[in-house]
Amino acid sequence: MDFINTVLTDHLIRIEVPGNVFVYLAHGENRAVLIDTGLGTHGLKEHIQSLTALPYTVVLTHGHVDHAGGAGEFPEVYLNAKDIPIAKDHTRKTVRLGYFGPESGFSEENLVDSPEDDVWKVLEDGTQFDLGGETLEIIPLPGHTPGSVAVLLQNDRIMITGDALNSAAYLQLDHSLPLKQYRDSLIAFKERTDGTYDTLLYSHPHNKGGREILTQMISLCEEILTGRTVGKRRPDVIGPNTYEAYPSGEDQMRLDGMLANLMYNPDNLG
Repeated sequence: MDFINTVLTDHLIRIEVPGNVFVYLAHGENRAVLIDTGLGTHGLKEHIQSLTALPYTVVLTHGHVDHAGGAGEFPEVYLNAKDIPIAKDHTRKTVRLGYFGPESGFSEENLVDSPEDDVWKVLEDGTQFDLGGETLEIIPLPGHTPGSVAVLLQNDRIMITGDALNSAAYLQLDHSLPLKQYRDSLIAFKERTDGTYDTLLYSHPHNKGGREILTQMISLCEEILTGRTVGKRRPDVIGPNTYEAYPSGEDQMRLDGMLANLMYNPDNLG
């Protein structure tokens, strides 16, 4: 399978994996951390070993299929405990093939095996990984899933938010938290991380935006919760009752030029 590397800093490599997904390899002088595993096509482990000879830990931002799908290729994978049940479901081959779709040409032979139950290790809030010259910190950002986290590279002042905060946040899924709880977690995240990062990175190429997206997303949640913004129903998007807060274009970015946007279920506002 093809993997496309982009060296972002002396400590961080972004890797585009099949399925239009980014995973990240953070590395220092002594250790490395692989952040997310993509959909689990063959070869990611071998690819990581071609990039570094350092011992490394695998950390997931959350348990969804396109982030946890490759967990079965590794002996241990760290994930917030609240997302482990989601990951166990989403790492099944049938779920991964469904994500790719029949037009992709992928079959079960293209996918690594699903992980055994003992692969999953609990990732605690505030865990730090000293890599030697760079330190990673795990910061909770629940909403998209109950156990979503962000990863801060303290020295490089980079925040990787996975799907927890981006320009097309999904809050309409069955296991997503109510919008009010997401708003509260964004506020807590802002208070905890203010002044700690300059750059914000996402998990998919279509997501764009800098630090200002956090303030915009908090404001957007407030608009919906107070009724100042009523989105448009999107039956074409996954979820039983999905609304999009503001119209977006083919690139999935808001047409009015603002960065923050989300899908939500008006029956799950909280």
